Amino acid sequence: MPNVTELMAELPGRFDPEMAPGLNAVIQFELSPEDEGGPYIVTIRDNSCVIEPGLHQSPSMTLKMTASDYVDLATGKISHQLAFMTGRLRVNGDLSLATRLRDLLGLG
Repeated sequence: MPNVTELMAELPGRFDPEMAPGLNAVIQFELSPEDEGGPYIVTIRDNSCVIEPGLHQSPSMTLKMTASDYVDLATGKISHQLAFMTGRLRVNGDLSLATRLRDLLGLG
C-alpha cells in the first residue's frame, strides 16, 4: 500500500488543468500523526500544480485528516463526501474548493 509521501508526489500527475481555468489556490493538507503524514502545501496556479512539504500562512483551504484516511481517500477507498460527512475530513476555508477535489486532483 502506498504511503502519504508517495501519494503526494503523484498529485501533480493527477492534476487536471482543464478543471482549473483561472484558478489560483493554495490547499493546506494537515495529516496526522505528523511522522506519518505531515503538512503539505498544494499550490494551483497558471494551470499547474506544485506540491511541497510545509505550512502556508494563509491557504485558500485547509484539509485536516489522519494520514491513513488520506491514503484511503487518495486510493479511492473512501470519497471526499463520505470522509467529510463522517468527520474523517475537516475543512476550513473555501468549501467550494473542497467540492472540486475529485475533479482537480483525482481525490475521492
